[in-house]
Amino acid sequence: MKSLVLSLALICFGNIYAQSISDFKYVLIPEELTDFDENQYRMKTHLQRFLESKKYVVLNSNPTEWPEEVRQNPCLAVTADIRKVRKVLKNKVAVEFKDCTKKQILVLEGESNIKELNTGYPDALKKSFQLLRASHPKDLSYENTPTTITTQEIQAVKVQGNISENSWLESGIEFKNGSETVILTGLKNGSYILIRKENSEVMAQLKPSSREGIYHTTVISPDGNYTTIGFYDEKTIGIEFKNNSNEFILTEFKKIN
Repeated sequence: MKSLVLSLALICFGNIYAQSISDFKYVLIPEELTDFDENQYRMKTHLQRFLESKKYVVLNSNPTEWPEEVRQNPCLAVTADIRKVRKVLKNKVAVEFKDCTKKQILVLEGESNIKELNTGYPDALKKSFQLLRASHPKDLSYENTPTTITTQEIQAVKVQGNISENSWLESGIEFKNGSETVILTGLKNGSYILIRKENSEVMAQLKPSSREGIYHTTVISPDGNYTTIGFYDEKTIGIEFKNNSNEFILTEFKKIN
C-alpha cells in the first residue's frame, strides 16, 4: 500500500505542480547541504547569493521566519541542495531542486579547472548557475490551497452522540494504527474529518484534490496547524505527518473490519 500511495502522489503532483524552477518565487536552503556541511567553502553563502542574483527569494530552514503565504502553503517553495560529483582533475558539483513532495524538478551541473577546493567548488557552482533561468513566478496558490476547519465543525465532532444530519454524510468508520484508533467521518461536501477515538479530538481534515484518492490535508496540531498530503482508498488512510525534526513521515491507518 505504501508504494502505491507514493506512486499516486508522484503522479498527482507531477501534473499539478509547476514543472519549471522559474515558476517558483521561493527557494529553501536547508540547514546543512548534503556534501558541504557547516558552510564548507562558504557554499551555502554562494548558493544564496547566486539564487538572489536570479531574483529568487531565499528561505532558511526556520518556518517561523517564512512569509505568511509559504507558512500556509509550503509547496510554494522548492528546496535546493548541492552534491559533489566525482571528476578526475576537476571540481564538479550538481545543484538539485526538489518540490514539496521531494520530486526532483531540476539538476544543474558545473565544473571548474581550479584545483584548489576552496575556490574550485565555488567556481563550479557559479558555472552551474549560468544555466538557471531567472525567477518568473506563476500564481501557484491554487495548487495546494490551505483548508480551514470551522469552529462549528469541531464542536459537532466532539459531541459524538449528537451529530447533525445536515453536516455529516456518515457517522464514522474506524481505522487503526498500532494501538491508536481513529474515526473517519464524511461530510456532504466530499471532504472528511479524522477524529481520535480516545478523546474525540479532531486530528485532520481531508479535502479532495483533482486526483481520486489524493487529498489536501490540514493537520490539527497544538504546535500550529499545517497542510500536508493525505490518501484514502476506502481500506487505508495515509497522511504525511511532521515529526520532531520537521520532516514528513507517512503514517497509515487500516480499516477495522
